[in-house]
Amino acid sequence: MARWQPDAGRVQVELPEAPTFRPTAEEFADPFGYIMAVYDEIAKQHGICKIIPPEGWAAPDAAALLQGLQFAAQRQFVSHLCMRAAPPVAAAAAAAGMEQQDADGRLVQEPGSFVLALPGAFTCSVATGFCAAEGLGLAPWDWLGHGCDAARKARLQGRRAAFSMDQLLVALQRSVAKPALMAAAGELVLRIEEEQGRQQAALLFGVGREQRMHGSPQLPDAAGCHTDTSGCVCEACQCDLWLSAVVSSEAPGRTVCPEHSAALAATPASCSLLFRHSLEELQRLVFEAAVLFPAVEGYIKAAQQRLRQRPWMRVKSLGPLAEAGQGLAAPRCPELKPGGREPATPVAGGRKTG
Repeated sequence: MARWQPDAGRVQVELPEAPTFRPTAEEFADPFGYIMAVYDEIAKQHGICKIIPPEGWAAPDAAALLQGLQFAAQRQFVSHLCMRAAPPVAAAAAAAGMEQQDADGRLVQEPGSFVLALPGAFTCSVATGFCAAEGLGLAPWDWLGHGCDAARKARLQGRRAAFSMDQLLVALQRSVAKPALMAAAGELVLRIEEEQGRQQAALLFGVGREQRMHGSPQLPDAAGCHTDTSGCVCEACQCDLWLSAVVSSEAPGRTVCPEHSAALAATPASCSLLFRHSLEELQRLVFEAAVLFPAVEGYIKAAQQRLRQRPWMRVKSLGPLAEAGQGLAAPRCPELKPGGREPATPVAGGRKTG
């Protein structure tokens, strides 16, 4: 009679015990803050850990945590995601001259405890009985750069992003978490420069009217034009239109980004530029963050350097202002002044606000 001999099939490797954290009630009053406090320690050494909440701890109200952070998620297909796989991490790291570190760990999850697995960690689990578990995806502050790069790449490829990175960056400017606020300020500077170029394209096309977004998202007015394009995407490049869009009474129900105003096939006089926050208001957010945390300037420079080091992000431009194959210029940090609004660049013809 055959007998199962698991030890004979493969070499048994004893994995070291992953760290376990037991925060006090005071330390765990802000669960996300505590996770970020131990993030660097477990990221460098283990990649996974267990957190046992203090006795009597109750999960905070999810609605209160997500207040002001409601995003319109886009439908994605797994089959499409599989075809967009990035180059192997190891190969990319070797090309950049980076050193990879492997870390192993094991743990046993008890009822009420949390298992935290960091990005890039390969995990597997074995259930020894009946269990019910829930998974939640959390992004550390240093993920913002990857998220913004993914949104840019999606736009170049004509794909919808999963959610609005513009909305996230603006929301984080009101965050009390210092690292997240500073990282978001650095990414917002790049986005301001991109938005300046897009709105310049609308001006050159002849869009002569501006209007702040109002009303219900995705619901058109009596003329059939959108007044709030939250959740809408550009017909030409599929980019998110939470921050700005161009609509026309001659093309009811249609929306494009300012860079692709001509895609509406409408007369410039009938087009309106919708905006949620003006460029001056966005610059003011960055300036206020820099006043609170002078280290923001370092995050801005790091974001600019990261964008320059990704030539694959700038293989082509879908806009009318650049020729095919020409790379986009590296964004520059806008000159922030404590006097309030940044003076607008004069443009012949101008625009009128309506």
